Amino acid sequence: MVIEYIDGELTIFDAPLGVITNAPNYDWHIDKLKNYLNLSAVALPEVELEGQSFAPLGVGSGMIGLLGTLLLIRALFVRSHLLKQHA
Repeated sequence: MVIEYIDGELTIFDAPLGVITNAPNYDWHIDKLKNYLNLSAVALPEVELEGQSFAPLGVGSGMIGLLGTLLLIRALFVRSHLLKQHA
């Protein structure tokens, strides 16, 4: 459960993901998490283009697009969720 004051009003959210962080508001983090639904713990498959095969350069290719810093609050929330989900 997340309890926040938003615009002077008490707001209560369920926290089914089991991840919380500080500002911005919890609903902002949940909304922005939609931008990272394509991330996966599974490596990307090999792709064939114009008869030539291309494979990912290494492990972790399923997380391409994940913000690369823990200094950003939005990165912290997304990384925490993914670590919890794939640990």
